[in-house]
Amino acid sequence: MQAFKRPVIPLVLSYMAGIALGDRLAGGYILPLTIAGFSAIHALRCRNRRKVLLLSPFLLFAALGYLSILPWVAPRFPAHHVVYHLNGNSVTLVGEVVSRPYQKAGRTKFVFAASRLRADKDLHRASGRIRVTLSGNVPTIERGQQLELSGKLRELKNYQNPGGFDYVRMMAYRQIWASMYTQPGRARILSAPDSTAFGTRVDRIRADAARWIETHAGGVRAAVLKALLVGDRSQITPELRQTFSRAGVSHILAISGLHIGIVATVAFAFFSWLLRRCSFILERGWHRKAAALMTFVPVIAYGLLAGMSPSTQRAVLMTFVFLSAFWLGRELDPYSSLAAAAGAILIVFPPSVFSISFQLSFAAVSAILFGLDRLRYPKRPDRTVAGIRRAFTAVRRYVFGMVTVSVFAVWGTAPLTMVYFNQVSLMGLLANLVVVPVIGFGVVPVGLLAICASALWPPFSAHLLALAAWLLSCVLPVIDALSRFPLASLTTWTPTALEIACYYSIGAFGLLLATPTAGRPAGDPIAERGAPSTATRRTDRLLSLLEGAVFRLLKAAPGLWFRVALVFSMLLLGADAIFWLHQRYWHRDLKITVLDVGHGNAALVEFPGGRTLLVDGGGFADISAFDSGERVLAPFLRGRKIMTVDTLLLSHPNSDHMNGLIYIAGHFNVRELWTNGEPRDTLGYRMLMDSARAQRVRTPEFEKLHRQVSIGGVSARLLYPPPDFMARRETEPWRDTNNNSVVLQLVFGDHSFLFPGDITRRAEVELVRACADRLKSTVLVVPHHGSRTSSSRVFLNAVTPRVAIVSARDRGRNRHPHPSVVDRYKRHGCRLLSTERQGAIRLISDGKRLKVIPLVKE
Repeated sequence: MQAFKRPVIPLVLSYMAGIALGDRLAGGYILPLTIAGFSAIHALRCRNRRKVLLLSPFLLFAALGYLSILPWVAPRFPAHHVVYHLNGNSVTLVGEVVSRPYQKAGRTKFVFAASRLRADKDLHRASGRIRVTLSGNVPTIERGQQLELSGKLRELKNYQNPGGFDYVRMMAYRQIWASMYTQPGRARILSAPDSTAFGTRVDRIRADAARWIETHAGGVRAAVLKALLVGDRSQITPELRQTFSRAGVSHILAISGLHIGIVATVAFAFFSWLLRRCSFILERGWHRKAAALMTFVPVIAYGLLAGMSPSTQRAVLMTFVFLSAFWLGRELDPYSSLAAAAGAILIVFPPSVFSISFQLSFAAVSAILFGLDRLRYPKRPDRTVAGIRRAFTAVRRYVFGMVTVSVFAVWGTAPLTMVYFNQVSLMGLLANLVVVPVIGFGVVPVGLLAICASALWPPFSAHLLALAAWLLSCVLPVIDALSRFPLASLTTWTPTALEIACYYSIGAFGLLLATPTAGRPAGDPIAERGAPSTATRRTDRLLSLLEGAVFRLLKAAPGLWFRVALVFSMLLLGADAIFWLHQRYWHRDLKITVLDVGHGNAALVEFPGGRTLLVDGGGFADISAFDSGERVLAPFLRGRKIMTVDTLLLSHPNSDHMNGLIYIAGHFNVRELWTNGEPRDTLGYRMLMDSARAQRVRTPEFEKLHRQVSIGGVSARLLYPPPDFMARRETEPWRDTNNNSVVLQLVFGDHSFLFPGDITRRAEVELVRACADRLKSTVLVVPHHGSRTSSSRVFLNAVTPRVAIVSARDRGRNRHPHPSVVDRYKRHGCRLLSTERQGAIRLISDGKRLKVIPLVKE
């Protein structure tokens, strides 16, 4: 590594690359251990011979990163682990609550570490963490309590759709391997938390601080103060969170590097000022070291008060690395300090590299350091200059600093906010100029001082808290006003990894070429040393040759390489744009994706030419518990660069078909909503209709819908129910909500696709009589999720599908698909697929050929 002036940066990047590789291609330990061993031996030999090192340290750290992530992605469970009891049988577990419980939508959720399993009236050893959900009114659950829980352990599952969130992997990073849903009556508290335990004391201090805030600040101010001071965001409503997000200051609500850094800055400045008054310390030059040491105390205290969430832990550790510079006797290079902080965090907890807060924090700081390094910062005001001019210079320097920091922070985090939040705020630059100084250097320090004083001098604490609330009330109207601008924020699609790389490359190389010092920036990673000599031993020859080639490549003219990289990135981004334009608008085939929405139905139809149709949206009965529209459908659509859904088709107003459409109707550009016109007195139906009216979505009456329309050369036919089904419901009781489902058939060339909703045998018979030979289809989405009340022989004989797709998830009580239905399809010689097993299933046809592509291979 002698060839690099900042060796810690490439080493940490290699370590991160190894973690990412291990996460995606987890294997055994032998190969990475072998690579690490050979790389370490080669590095030691080169060091002893005073040769330049390039590749061997990178391979060593990449191998170490690969090994570090394996316990999370490829664990080896002991025989008594809870994963061996995911068989659907009820179990009784004894263990400890290891996370702070939180309530949402009438449910209490927490992490439970099992220690014993009750079987045959005896307690046996058990291990493993599970995610527990208690529904209804529950007794007070606290971290550290010993509980006895009874219920069924469930396997954690993902919604297997392209671009979907990997919930199972995220829980594995938290060492959680199963879930349990149970009732309060099946949860028994065995013992209270140890009141002398450190964690219990911290939790109670946090609870007392939250109550103190609620007592002296009400409403929105109390909710925001609790989020800022004790990390309690339970009272941050979705509307308030959306307001902060549209204004570009949502990062304020989550305690992370910004808050910890501000506390450290204020504390260090205060302690430095205080210690300068002590001549004994000042004469020996200890005031900065002592101030750095004393700063650790408020930083740790704030981290504990905030709950020490993973993002807070990373921020505290990062602050420690930066403060350690004062104890090293010299100021560390900021890039190396940032890389060292990242490396320390990843050594402690390798999965941090995949967390949103880690990526946003380091992307923002890296962009700020890189940007400010390329710009000429205004000089400090001269003490000899007159007062007004000096004040003007100081103000200009402050404004320049705040604007440039905000610009580069937004530039550095924009792709990540698009990936995780699908939103870019246009008001963030302006909002941060006001909000960050007031909240960061006013509300947070004053509020923390008020909490510290609450136990010693309550009246003084109340006045301080009132001051913090008043400062907060000054900026909340500003945030609200900025969020109300029509273009305060833009909803975006989800960029790919290639697009993100091109974005950063174009920005970085463009800035390097645009600034005067672009020829060779300060701190160029390549030191002026000779090229490595050829190794004499055969075992070193390959690495030495590779190192020499890389060294000569990096020694080439940097300006030329910057231009080549910039042009290449722009061409690559242009090719990517052409690819997605073809995928969205220029294609001439029909694409249908039957999505995995659990127990429900949802299918996206992309017609030739780009028009889109979403057939049903899946959903849960309680939309507040899980919104499949927001969590499942929207990520898939945005990953496909779809921001406009021309038509929503609701087959019938049951929650497992309807509730996912509510979010789509309210957050996407939807032009039409087709329904059968049958109303239903449920919250979900009212929300869908309200969203459609608020967004001015055209909702034609069912009787006025064309029974057959041509879209991009595809014939879309509404086959069922009959136009007068509403009038016939009174005399024909079998016409219930399921049997009134809209049946859609798409015909394109030699192939047709049938979406029958949840119709049962009576409706199937009527449909066969009405449509006769027109009902024949190549692909059938199995009616009613494969229930035994549907898929009658008469219906299958009329449809004669070659491919049948079941959109369901086995819920235990009602088996979907039912074994008798599975046998029926197999006897017809039909290829039967299931979203539970194969995930999302894509159908692509040019009118003659048909491709069936399961997301998960059979």
